[in-house]
Amino acid sequence: MARPSRECTICSHFRPLQDHLFEMAEFCSYLDNTSPFEEEGAIRDVRTQVIGDWLRLAGQLETVEINTWKYAGDDALYCDPIAERYDSDAKHFTTYATSLTRYIFVCNALEEAYRFVAHHYDQLAQQKGIAKGSLVYTPAMKAAYLVDQISESELPANFQHIAANLVVAFEDYQRTSSPRLSGLDSVSKSDASYALHLARNLRNHIAHGIFPLVDNFDYSSGPPLVMFQNLLFHACRLATVCMQGLLGQYCKEFRSHDYKSIENAHGEEFDRFLDNCTIGYSAKLHLKGDFTLGNWI
Repeated sequence: MARPSRECTICSHFRPLQDHLFEMAEFCSYLDNTSPFEEEGAIRDVRTQVIGDWLRLAGQLETVEINTWKYAGDDALYCDPIAERYDSDAKHFTTYATSLTRYIFVCNALEEAYRFVAHHYDQLAQQKGIAKGSLVYTPAMKAAYLVDQISESELPANFQHIAANLVVAFEDYQRTSSPRLSGLDSVSKSDASYALHLARNLRNHIAHGIFPLVDNFDYSSGPPLVMFQNLLFHACRLATVCMQGLLGQYCKEFRSHDYKSIENAHGEEFDRFLDNCTIGYSAKLHLKGDFTLGNWI
């Protein structure tokens, strides 16, 4: 999987991305909170469990394999240059498809997280008396507003650094692809939600089929795959820490059966779990440490 183009002292303290995604998935499962979401007159409960299910898939994903030999003609078997091209394309598009699929899974979790917090925006807007003309109406924009309401001290650790990494990667993407951006008219680059808006736009580009299908750099003069890998990598990281920030703000207790069972258990390992798995853990679960939710016992 893609890694940041330059490792730095701050990034070196982060869990590998797949471990980060899986840790957040476990956290969501132990939370097992629900929140009402209304759409077109219908109300349903959005569950942190479902957010976690998508993140678990993203973390467990290893390879989306592209078989460029599947429809190859017989000539490819006897021509070394053609065979080398098939092998190279298979490696290239497998890497690309894997990064894309992981981000799609993360975005599915993010979409549910938007819905999970949407009614909190409605309540806050009413409390603040926000004029009707200034209201936002989509769950994504509501969530972005709520991110901006979280104080810097309550955001996940190194949030601004993670956001800045995505901004740099996205600017590289803009220079090569000139994508159309939406929903940024009233957003400042200094806003905590700015990078989340970029992640949302990236999701839309992929969903609408305008994200570039990157050519194999070994056989073309286009931008290298690693640039797009880094973009997707940083977007996954940023989206997940935004979910950490939002759930940390709007979940007040762990409600899963598993968590309640551990609360009633006796033993040092259970005490250690309860000392570490708190709501506040949402702010640092992306950091390396001795404790992990995946293998705490």
